Formats: sequence, structure tokens, C-alpha cells
Amino acid sequence: MPLRSRAELAASLLFVAAAVHAAEAVEEPHLDRPSVASLVNAPDVDALDTAYRGLRANAGLEVLYRSLRLRMQPNPTNELILLSTAPQTPDDYRLYRALADPALGTDLLGVLSSVVNNYYETLARLAIKNHVSLRPYLRLHALTDGYARTDSQKWLDWLFRHDKDAFVSAFRTLDATTKRAICGDDCGRYEPAPRSGDGR
Repeated sequence: MPLRSRAELAASLLFVAAAVHAAEAVEEPHLDRPSVASLVNAPDVDALDTAYRGLRANAGLEVLYRSLRLRMQPNPTNELILLSTAPQTPDDYRLYRALADPALGTDLLGVLSSVVNNYYETLARLAIKNHVSLRPYLRLHALTDGYARTDSQKWLDWLFRHDKDAFVSAFRTLDATTKRAICGDDCGRYEPAPRSGDGR
């Protein structure tokens, strides 16, 4: 093959590789700092509600708002609403994780870190306390990775210990892909085989 043709072929391959990489790259979402600050700095429930109504809401801001609202006004209604914020899609999960973005500023870091770092524990404890389905937590756990995965796994195991029957019941409703994301190829303890003679 002539030298020029080889060079042209190499250039074409590099271009294609760059295009594929660009197509596969997923830009991480960012939360609007003024929106986050308006929630963090709200002095009471009325101010918090007013601030939230003025925002273009998304999954990350919803988690923050509902977490702060429960702290200011702890009651069963706010507990159930916070439970409903558990991200169930990759996009919503990335928006929740964006709460931990250092670019939001050190002045907000204390509150945001507290919300993010306590989120899995809060969801797990509230799910048991309110006797709700554990399916949303399981689906959330399937989305996690890195440090968040370690924290989420701790509370996944806690849920399994505290209400094994509810856990197994919820796990059985998940699709195969979600189950695999939770426990890989070792899901036996989460989905025990039917006992002999139980008709299943």
C-alpha cells in the first residue's frame, strides 16, 4: 500500500475512533448553584417551599428539597414523600449525585454533604419504619457505583437483615438486568429456591 494511502487510512481510523469516543461520552449533569443555595439557605419551611416553587425542579433538587423539608418538619407525610425521591433511572441518579459537586461551593458543602452522605441510611430506615415496598431502594442500589455503592450496600444488607421477607418479595419483582446489577451472578440469598412441596 502506498505511503500516502496508509497515512490517509490511519487518519481516517483516528477520526472514526474520536467520533465514537465523543458519541459514547456522557456529560455529567450540573445543578444550578443559585437554585441549590436558595434551598440550603431557607430559614424555615415556608421559605423553603417558596424557594422550591420558584425553581425548575429536577431529581437532584427534589432530593435536596424533600430532605431539608423533613428535617424542618418531621412527620409521616414528609417521610413518605422523601421515600418517593429515590432515583430510579441513570439520569435521575446522576442528578442526585450532582449534589456532591464541589463546584457548588464550600459554603454549601456542609448541608449538601450531610444530605448526600445520609441519604441511603435515611431511605432504608424510613422504608422499614413506614412498612413500604423495598423495591425503590433495590432499584436505586442497582444504579450505584464507587463510594456510593459501598454506602448503599451497607444499608442494603441492613434492610435484608431487618425484613428478609419484604426484601425477598421486592427482589423477586425486579427484572433480570436489575437483579444482576445488584448482586451479579451470586443472588442466591436474595432469591432463595422454592421449598420442596410449596407448589411453586
